[in-house]
Amino acid sequence: VSRNVAVLQSRVVGSDKAHLQLDLSDGWREMKAIAFRQSAWAHEMPARIDLVYSLSINEWRGRRDLQLMVHDLNASDGQ
Repeated sequence: VSRNVAVLQSRVVGSDKAHLQLDLSDGWREMKAIAFRQSAWAHEMPARIDLVYSLSINEWRGRRDLQLMVHDLNASDGQ
């Protein structure tokens, strides 16, 4: 769980446009995240979110990167 995380960028991805890819920052580091079946957030993505996630490795075109696998997210209340 991380709270009050800044959303640097969000974009809808996937052949069915159902998923959300996020660039996030906790103030110390930037991370990539994927939120499956969460594309509805793209229309009103808050500037800061609270999220529940697990760590995963994204393998794409021969490249391996650490990413957050988002299980749930909500607008942060700033605390």
